[in-house]
Amino acid sequence: MSSLQDQLLKAGLISRDKSDQAQTEARKRDYQLKKNKALADAEESRKLQERRERELAAERQREKDRLLNQEQEAARRRQADLARARQLIDHHRLTTGGGDLRYHFVSNGRYIRSIQVTPQQRSQLVAGQIAIVRGVDDEYDVALLPRAAIDKLMAFDPHRVLLLHPISRPGEDDLVTLPGEAADGSDQ
Repeated sequence: MSSLQDQLLKAGLISRDKSDQAQTEARKRDYQLKKNKALADAEESRKLQERRERELAAERQREKDRLLNQEQEAARRRQADLARARQLIDHHRLTTGGGDLRYHFVSNGRYIRSIQVTPQQRSQLVAGQIAIVRGVDDEYDVALLPRAAIDKLMAFDPHRVLLLHPISRPGEDDLVTLPGEAADGSDQ
């Protein structure tokens, strides 16, 4: 059997001079390692250091890959939550067209917005049976959803809920009395 170097020479991939030079350098290095133990120790420590550096680089790469995978997984979860929200809102959206009343609410804590609702929907909003949510198409898209759908939406995307009153019992007065006013609306 011939060595790899001989096979490369026969194939013409390396020249005879380069082959001889590589053999000479290898013999010199082996001779120096045998002759000089200190050089051998230095060579061994150099190899050990190189191995440590490779291991550290591999560890850094694994950590970088792990962080990248976490970011990608979070992006996939956000996309899945957006798709779930879109499906839930589209499926349970109550129609608001043709409403006689404008129901005003605060959006994003700073904007007063309104939505057209029927008197029945207004009563349900006040009673906490339905809620106003932000749609998924744009910031001006709002929808009315029943309480059951809102509970599902709150589980994975609570920031979409713009207005949700606490559930009140039927027959409770819709009016809120301010301090200093009588319950019948007359001043004292």
